[in-house]
Formats: sequence, structure tokens, C-alpha cells
Amino acid sequence: MGSFSRNTFDATRNYIGVRMQQGVPLIDADWNEMDDAIRNEVYSGLSQVVADGVEPGTQNFLVAQAGAPANNLVMGGGAAIVGGRPLRVSPTTTYTAQPWFNNPTKAQQDGVAVIPPLTTPTGNRTDLAFLDVWEREVRSTEDNNLINPLIGVETCVRVKREVALRVAEGVQTLPAAPAGHAFIPLAFLNRLAAQPNITTAQIDDIRPKLFGNRGTRSISFTPALMAFATGSFGWAFDGLTNTAKCSTVFGTGLLPVTLPDGANLLALRIQVVTQEFYIVFCRKPQSGVGDQILNVACNNVAPPQTYDSVFPIPTTGRMNIVDNSRFSYFLSLQSGQQPTTLHRVFFNYQF
Repeated sequence: MGSFSRNTFDATRNYIGVRMQQGVPLIDADWNEMDDAIRNEVYSGLSQVVADGVEPGTQNFLVAQAGAPANNLVMGGGAAIVGGRPLRVSPTTTYTAQPWFNNPTKAQQDGVAVIPPLTTPTGNRTDLAFLDVWEREVRSTEDNNLINPLIGVETCVRVKREVALRVAEGVQTLPAAPAGHAFIPLAFLNRLAAQPNITTAQIDDIRPKLFGNRGTRSISFTPALMAFATGSFGWAFDGLTNTAKCSTVFGTGLLPVTLPDGANLLALRIQVVTQEFYIVFCRKPQSGVGDQILNVACNNVAPPQTYDSVFPIPTTGRMNIVDNSRFSYFLSLQSGQQPTTLHRVFFNYQF
């Protein structure tokens, strides 16, 4: 640590500037509080108007397969914003080549947790690769340019923004960030038992994107259903009421849905007049079986009644994160034994 008389900055006081008075000593604490106040204004302002993430359509901070040694990854450079902090990293980062990798001495020196070696899974396992951003002091022992050659002493230290690639093994949600750190998710590593190398096919890119709409949003779909497989259909779209109606017992229809890429799906909302109604939400890759994300029902013993039901989207396996580059999404909707009228289908989501 640098030699400071005291640290007076406190964000909760809402001080946004420092005014020097005439005829008084220049104190390091005042100078430093001014710098901290300015940075806090920038970070707070950016974090309120710009979501964390990378520019869409770029490979900034993309996690990819590495060569030797085993249990390794690489992360591309580029630009991003994390917690209101602008980042710019030029070279590629290799997991095992980071200064804090398996190096407790360096980690303690920089005041961060050591980056441990990755382990070979004993069973199939999903890990979370994420970006760790923090700031630390740099002194002349690390950068001798901080010594003014005219006076031969270190007058001021510097504050440097650091970036590290970390992995939480067996975890699909971000761990809590320590004070002064900010995390964003980068990739899921769908690792296979007894396989030490992480291949491209095992890496799911989940980098958040900049310029997305912040907060909760909703997207709705006209209930114009298609025939599904070889089962009973019976659904007809009424253009006057913008509803789908079915009098066929267990009539099954398919509703393709186009969802915002990269969105975090929160809930499915169904408005339907029915006594018995079944809903299955799925994602389907170009080839393969696909995944069933949600399977729910609206049931009641009374005659058909209006349901306005909201069903939370499970977060298991991060299937709630829309990936239109790999999957198509659809709803399978089935009536029961009484006439059914489907009014609206909504998805609530956020970026």
C-alpha cells in the first residue's frame, strides 16, 4: 500500500467534488478523495444506463479451447463494460498463464484470491467461466517510471484495473463478488467425465451483450397454431377476435416463438378460457432431441373459466437464456375434454 495519511472517501455521503480553499495546506487525503469521487460518478452513471457486456457480434472476451496443457482455456481480448467500468484488453488471456494462477504469493501481493488449477471431472459436470474485474495500486517497485528522476522519489502511486479469467466448477450461477470486484459470466463448460481437455463443442458462449434493454420486458404472440405431429389438431384461428379455438378432445397445436437473442427468460404468461389445458415449452437444435424447458397445466373441475396464469421459467442448465444461433423455440399447446379458447401468449424476459 502507498503511504497515505487517511482515506476519507465514502460513497454514501454523496460528495461529488472537492474544493480547495486558499491559504491552506494541500493534503493527500483531499486530493485522493477528489479522484475517488470522480471515478465513483463515472462508474455509477455508466452502470445505470449501460448494461454489463460486450458489443454484439464481436468476439470480445470470447472463451475458447486452448492447447496444452490440459484443463486450460483461452479468452480473447477486446472491450467491455462491467459494473460501469470500461475495459480494454489487447492480448489473448490463457487461463494457466495468468499472474495469479497457482501463485499464492502474487495473489496475496495484489490482494486477490489465487486462481486454482482446473480439475478433471470424475462425472459429467457444468462449470461457469467468468470475468473478474477489480482495481489495485501499482508502486515504483513494479513500475520504476513512477520515480521522478529529478527528485529521485516516488511521489504518487497509480491505480490499475485488472482482469482475470476464473472458473467456478460445478456451478451455473455467478458467485458473490468480493468488495471492490465485479463479475460477469462468459461461458458454460459442459465437461465430460475423465476428459481433461475442454473442447470447443463443450463451450457455451453466454457473454452478456451491450445495448440491450435493461429491466423487465414482455413479448407476445398471436395464437395462430400449427398442426403438431400426427395427433389430433382441431385448432382454428379466429381473425375477428384474434383467438385460437379448439373443440377437439386433446387437440394439440404447435406455436413457434421467436425470442430476443441472449434474453434471460423469466416467465410464460397464458390467457386462456378452458377447463383443462396443457403447455410444454421446448427448444430444439438443428439436429437432436432438444430440451423440454417447461411442462405445466391449467386444470379445474368447474366448467371452462378464464385463466391468466404466469409460470416461472426454470433456470436449470441456463436453458432460460435464449440462443437463436443454436436453437429454435416452440410451444406445444393441448386442450382437454372441453372447448378451449386461447387469447394471448406472453414471455417476460430481461437482458
